[in-house]
Amino acid sequence: MIRTIDLKSALGMVRTLDLKSAHELLDDLNERVDRTDNRIQRETRHIKIVDRKSNACCYYVVIIVLFVAILIVALVPYNGRP
Repeated sequence: MIRTIDLKSALGMVRTLDLKSAHELLDDLNERVDRTDNRIQRETRHIKIVDRKSNACCYYVVIIVLFVAILIVALVPYNGRP
């Protein structure tokens, strides 16, 4: 009977240690997930800033307008008079 109680006590201690170990692993995982989430949010903000600054559409409009202006100048006949 005493041996059974000792065995159950030892098993309880092992389970407690396993639970503590699992809790530590989960805490570590939670910290890593939080850090990763923070990095993703930071990089998403950086991407939004770069996207806002690049604004490539305006550049394309300027290029097309300049190209049309060059075509007009090239196609209009020049009579030699100012």
